Amino acid sequence: MCSEFEVDGVIGFYGSRIRDYVEMEPGCPTLLFFPESERSFHVPDLIDKLKNKKNVTVAAIHADHGFMNPFFRAYSRKDYMECMNKCLKFLKQIDETDSTILSG
Repeated sequence: MCSEFEVDGVIGFYGSRIRDYVEMEPGCPTLLFFPESERSFHVPDLIDKLKNKKNVTVAAIHADHGFMNPFFRAYSRKDYMECMNKCLKFLKQIDETDSTILSG
């Protein structure tokens, strides 16, 4: 839903409510991270619905919900660092795309 605003990209973690809006098509590049499983929904089913959408990249992390939160019991420094690296790469790609559009 955030992609409907004038933003260059969206990064989301544990977006369980996304399952209520799978019919939406993001209007900008979107990177989504999910743990392998959640108590409230079946992650693989949601990923199957999202992975072929235009502008969407989905990553399933071999971890529990909360893996990015250093104050939560499921925190994983390894997974945190992996996701942050993916986020930086994603943001650089958006920046390069914007630079191409502005100079071209």
